[in-house]
Amino acid sequence: MGEWLLAHGAEPDFALEVVSLVSVHEERGLAEAELLQAADSLSFLEVQVEFFAGLVARGEWSEQAAVAKLGGCMSGSRCRRLASSPRRC
Repeated sequence: MGEWLLAHGAEPDFALEVVSLVSVHEERGLAEAELLQAADSLSFLEVQVEFFAGLVARGEWSEQAAVAKLGGCMSGSRCRRLASSPRRC
């Protein structure tokens, strides 16, 4: 990712920071990494809801299985904290 950012004109310090955050975004602790993880989870939901709805509509998955898969990211507190945070991006 860092190489791609540099090849597309990113400043070296910015590229290094992005690579560092992405490498630890599934771990707890660093506030910026937790924010990235929550955004990643919300992005997953935004992209995948239609996909899983299709699986249910075609009878390939049960509704309960789809909800369990999609609900996994929301079961933690990170997404809820992001959604309720007074911080604005």
